[in-house]
Amino acid sequence: MMLALLACTPGDEALGPGPKISVSTDVVTVATSKWTDESGEYTRVEVADAEGAWLVTDWQEPGGLHEATILGLLPGTEYTATVATESGAATSGTEFTTGDLPNDFPQWTTSGEASWEGYVYVNTVGAVHYLLVLDEQARPVWYAPYDPEFNAVRARPRRDGSGVVWAITATGGRDPSPNIFATTWLGQQAMALGVRNYTHDFVELDDGTLGALVYDKRTIEGDGERHDVTGNALALVDGAGNATTLWSAWDDFEPTDETFDAATGYWTHANAIDLSADGSTFTVGLRGLNAIVDIDAATGAIGRQVGGPASDYRFASDDDAFFEEHQFELLDDGILVFDNQATTSDTGSRVLQLELDDSTGVATATRKIYHDPPLWVYVLGDVDLLPDDGVRVTWTSSGVMTDYDADGSVRWELTMELGQALSYSLRESALPGNTRVR
Repeated sequence: MMLALLACTPGDEALGPGPKISVSTDVVTVATSKWTDESGEYTRVEVADAEGAWLVTDWQEPGGLHEATILGLLPGTEYTATVATESGAATSGTEFTTGDLPNDFPQWTTSGEASWEGYVYVNTVGAVHYLLVLDEQARPVWYAPYDPEFNAVRARPRRDGSGVVWAITATGGRDPSPNIFATTWLGQQAMALGVRNYTHDFVELDDGTLGALVYDKRTIEGDGERHDVTGNALALVDGAGNATTLWSAWDDFEPTDETFDAATGYWTHANAIDLSADGSTFTVGLRGLNAIVDIDAATGAIGRQVGGPASDYRFASDDDAFFEEHQFELLDDGILVFDNQATTSDTGSRVLQLELDDSTGVATATRKIYHDPPLWVYVLGDVDLLPDDGVRVTWTSSGVMTDYDADGSVRWELTMELGQALSYSLRESALPGNTRVR
């Protein structure tokens, strides 16, 4: 699938005993491999199941004692691990078996066949609370339970490859602290930060700094009355939990009768954040303003705005505009948006693909995707443009994930059992330190 194994079959040109394998008791789909190398060559671990080669770890430099975390294994499966050299020699095989999933593990069904290969980081919320990494067949390859008192709405692979960084938000009005965590692949807690007023979403920078959305609450006067207004800011959080404000919505916007809800105090409702590949730009979704804005990662200056009171684009038609949007994905010539739409919409929530014409300042919808039957998603809807121009959509509060082809036809769908919803999701082509070969 992704590459051909270089090693011989176990026993051919055997170097000696196979690697020592230890399956984690906390995450039964993860194993640790240790071996001593005297070959003078680069070595790696190669794992096979009953049908043949399954995955390989990254190459390690010649000589000494080596250790590798094996990721991408399936539960309740027998495997054989060998150590191989670049020239094709291999140790004898070590057999091991992964464990069974916990009794309270979330349940789902799937139909069809996904168009992509890789893994999705997603969390369950509602009746069951787990962090998950699933392959394209929705088979769990990593998991961790979390406190059911809160909801985890985002999980991402750590930039250093050591595990998963994730965050929880308040339920029932309680603000949890700590609220941003890191968990190793073996299921051990590696970080717990209390980020005051954290809400909805974050990204991790290359140096481990977090770009986190937080509430920025202020009191204003108007019409002879004082109002407590909940806006938002983008904070940079270091490894000790120290937060510095990079940008605040108060810098560039002000509450109006159309955008401020006097009954609740909510205003901008920032709910989604992304970071450009080069790390130069944050993009923030402001659901309360129906706007998606760029923020300079170095200066905090606001840049391009799509939608909202100061949009750089006008929509080609009223039906091309998004309303109370959730997550998004920036494209070379536009943007893919999960459009919540109003509760009165007969078609439910949808996905919009917008072409942004800088010369004319017009935003035109080139694709609109609706679920059949309609699903109205009130929180955390997510979108993902696939390599073949299809779209993977997470209808989060409905507990559904769908793979659409370029024409909008359903190719694959995951449906959680009743009472289980999903969080934002993130697709990655591989797991750190490992490459799947089948």
